[in-house]
Amino acid sequence: MSLLELPREIRDNIYTHLFEPDANRRIASDGSTIYTYSHTNLFCVNRQIYHEARRIFLEQNKFIKISTPFPESRYQVADHGVPIVASDLCAEDFSQHGLSVAIAFPLTAAEEQDTFIIHVDDLPKFCETWFYSAADYPDLNGHLTLKLELRDPLSSTPLDSSTPAEKKVLKALQERLLYPFGRIKNLLRVDVTGVPKPDDAVVAEFKRLMGIPLGSPLERLILATEHKDAGNVALMANQPLEALEHYRK
Repeated sequence: MSLLELPREIRDNIYTHLFEPDANRRIASDGSTIYTYSHTNLFCVNRQIYHEARRIFLEQNKFIKISTPFPESRYQVADHGVPIVASDLCAEDFSQHGLSVAIAFPLTAAEEQDTFIIHVDDLPKFCETWFYSAADYPDLNGHLTLKLELRDPLSSTPLDSSTPAEKKVLKALQERLLYPFGRIKNLLRVDVTGVPKPDDAVVAEFKRLMGIPLGSPLERLILATEHKDAGNVALMANQPLEALEHYRK
C-alpha cells in the first residue's frame, strides 16, 4: 500500500510524527542542539504530498529569519546555546519563516549582513542572549533599530499558488513570536508590520513589555538575590520546578 492509498487522517498523523520539533532535534557530542529535517524529502514526491506534508511541517515548525549588521553574529548566538537551523546563502534564500527580524545600525553604512534562521522554540533564548549582551554594552541598543515583520510562510513559493493564503496569523502565535522581544530595551526605533496586519492588542502589549524599565544594576542585583533565595527555599521544600523557575529569573 502506498502513502496516498492511506486515509488522509492517517497521512496527516504520519506527517505530524515525522515533523514534530522534538523528532528533528538532537544533541551533539559537544552538548549543542542540532536540527535535522531529513524527512523534508517528502516535499519532492509529488504535488499532493508536497501540499499535505508542507502544511503539517509549517504548523509544527515556526521559523524566524534574523538579519543583523554584525558579521558572524550567528556564531556568538550559537555559543550562547541558540541552535542555528540555517545560515549563509541557505538562510538568505529561505522563505518558510513566519517572522522576519531585521536589526540595523543606521548610523553606519554596514556593507554585510549576517542572516540566519532559528526555530521559534529557541526565540526566548535568542532574546535572552541579546538582553545580556546589552547589559555588557549598555549604549549599544540606543543605536539599533528593530523591524519585526509577520508573514505567511504557506504562500512563499510558486508551487503554492493554488493554495489559498491564510487570512490571519493566530493571536496566540503572534504573542509567541513578538513577546520575547519585550526583554529588549532602549532601542532607537521599533517597527512591527506584516501581512496579515499584526493584532493591535498584541502590538500594544509587546510595546508595554519593551517599555518596562530595566532598572539600575543595584536594583537588578537585589531582584536576582530575591529569586535566588526563593529558589533555595523551593528546593529545600522539594519543589524543583518552582526552584528552577526562580533560578532562571
